[in-house]
Amino acid sequence: MGFISILGENGFKLKQSETDFLGTPLYFNDLNLVQIVDMIRNTCPEYDLKKYYYTLADNKADIYYRQEVLKDFYNEKVFEAANEFSYGLLRARTYRTYSEKAEHPVQSKRWKIDAAYMYILAVVELEKSLKECELTSRGMNELREYLTTKVNDEAFIEFTEKTKSLADKMLSLEFEIEFERHSIKIAPKKNDTSYIDKIDELLYDESKRKTSLSRAFSSPLAGALRIARVEDKIIQVLMKEHPEVFKELDEFGNRYNNFLDEVLVKLEDEMQFYISFVLFRRKLEKYNLKFCTPSISDKGNEEFAVCEAYDLALACKNAYEGKPVVPNSLDYRDKERFLVITGPNQGGKTTLARGIGQIVYFSMLGLEAPAGKVTVPIFNDIMTHFEVEESLDTGAGKLKEELKRLKPMMESEHERCFIVLNELFTTAASYDAYVMGSHVIKHFIEDDYYGIYVTHIQELARETEQIASLVAGIADDGKTRTYKIERKPAEGIGHASTLVDKYRLNYEEIKERLAR
Repeated sequence: MGFISILGENGFKLKQSETDFLGTPLYFNDLNLVQIVDMIRNTCPEYDLKKYYYTLADNKADIYYRQEVLKDFYNEKVFEAANEFSYGLLRARTYRTYSEKAEHPVQSKRWKIDAAYMYILAVVELEKSLKECELTSRGMNELREYLTTKVNDEAFIEFTEKTKSLADKMLSLEFEIEFERHSIKIAPKKNDTSYIDKIDELLYDESKRKTSLSRAFSSPLAGALRIARVEDKIIQVLMKEHPEVFKELDEFGNRYNNFLDEVLVKLEDEMQFYISFVLFRRKLEKYNLKFCTPSISDKGNEEFAVCEAYDLALACKNAYEGKPVVPNSLDYRDKERFLVITGPNQGGKTTLARGIGQIVYFSMLGLEAPAGKVTVPIFNDIMTHFEVEESLDTGAGKLKEELKRLKPMMESEHERCFIVLNELFTTAASYDAYVMGSHVIKHFIEDDYYGIYVTHIQELARETEQIASLVAGIADDGKTRTYKIERKPAEGIGHASTLVDKYRLNYEEIKERLAR
């Protein structure tokens, strides 16, 4: 099978997750992926890359296929070749659009020549450049073979020759304009006068403006989409003087109406997926943030372990402010499916949960993940549920809003999902929150989903064969957050003293306020 795509051995398959009214996957906001993906996409603003960053590659073969292609794109020669090709194809498509919009039929056909010329140049240069590159990925090697076959194809060679020949002929068309005191005459070129070098003579030299002047000009057929009346007259003169050239122009337009190779047009778009990510990574190099190529574990012998994970959105924000991030490591052992994280407020629980969600996301895209080392199973989708506010529009309470969001998640028919739950049922009584939380975890475990549950309900962290407990660390003073998350039983400490100190609510302070 020949070359199809650089995004998968069988091509790119659009399969989006559940989205909001803007078409953004529902988990994007909870995991701060909106900010991250916007930063990536903004490196290539000419292209709409949403479909690529909104669709996970849900099989191991495509993930490894993409990882290999990405490695080739880190090769500077490959990156530059892809960038130049994209620029050339972009210009070719732009010129073709001009051809479709041009009002004058001859101008329309002339723009098509320019589009064809740019397209040929882009294809030939990419083939030449990739020949000189050391490629390691199957996708890029198959692309190189495809390009070599194409540029040596008789039809492409003939198309190239006809395009160049006709472009040269169009550029060689010349005419004369004779300026008299009150008139302008247009005629075919009669002498060897070259294109005017000192046109300002016609504007500023009074002595010459009083007499007749004739100058030779090149073709007016490469410029704006609209043609002025005088330009239309020039074209009529040229068509009468060189009918064979314009006949050839007509034949070219009819024969090569759709000359753009759809495989290569698609390639131009797919290249931006890698180009945008490489440019994003370059921007972060000065901050020394760790990225790694994830390993994908086999079903039946699954491993899920992450070393030195961090929240990429927070890391980017902190990097600009000169602040470090605290990385954490975690793993799922044996039959474990849910990690329940407890501990003090603002201790890094939600930050770690977000970071792991981001790592799963980038791993399933086939890109590098923000961590030191990653091994993850295959996931078909990501689902999240973070705290929500009461709805002012519907009058629904917070608990009702949470249950409404949970319902479609628990009815999902995806085979494998990664779940991130953050502080559910905070408005319910502790026992009710425990019962509902236990039911939610049990349901997702029965579906064989992996997940993280951030909560203050420590009973949910009771360790079983399928549930493990992680705790956000606190320093020896009992107040200072270490932002390190450790695997150990829930501690049963409320850490309320920090909030008491923050809001000046200890006994002496309350007594002092009442006295005033």
